Order: sequence, then C-alpha cells, then structure tokens
Amino acid sequence: MGNLLQYFGDEMVDAVWTQYADGLYADGVWAPGAPTVTPVRVVALQPLSYRALMRLPQGECAQDWATTYCAERVDTREGAHKADLLTVDGVDYSVEAAGIWDSAGGFRSLTLKRVRP
Repeated sequence: MGNLLQYFGDEMVDAVWTQYADGLYADGVWAPGAPTVTPVRVVALQPLSYRALMRLPQGECAQDWATTYCAERVDTREGAHKADLLTVDGVDYSVEAAGIWDSAGGFRSLTLKRVRP
C-alpha cells in the first residue's frame, strides 16, 4: 500500500473492491462484463466537505455520499463502462470521482455514492 498506511495507520478499514470488465454485444445481445472482486484496505469513510456537498445536484441526500482514500487505481463511470464498486461494512458504494494525491504518497481520493437497491 505504499505510504498510505504511514499517514492513516489505525484509521484503515477492510473493504471489497469490485471492478467490471467492459461489456460487449454478442449476436446483437448485450453481455455485461464480468466482475473481479479484490479485498482492499481504505481509510474509514468520511462525510463530504461542505464545498463538495454544495456541488451535489439538488435533491441528493448527503448521507448517501462519502469520501475515502486508497492505493488502488479505480474507475469511475464513462459511457457504457460501469463504475467500480467499493463495499464497506456490507454497504455498496459506486466510485463517482477519483483524484490522485501524488505529493502525499501517490494514493487516490475517492468520492463515493451509496448504491440503493
């Protein structure tokens, strides 16, 4: 995990990272990509900052959003590509945005949205 543990130590929690391969059309029928599931350690989920909350669309529930940090390269949704999922304490979150913190060890900041059934 590189330098991430150096900064957060005991604030790390277990999570499950699910990545989806790109889907494709086979004989005119859409076949979704297969998931790959990997156990990871992330910083305990935190509420979004005031500034980030103000950028949410109207009507969004602030409790559905969180931020965390990890060492893995994650994907957000682009076109037909499905966003990665992060499962923490049995709750699924889609990765809505990711940023890189090179100056602090090269880890990623993630903006997560709870996946509602």
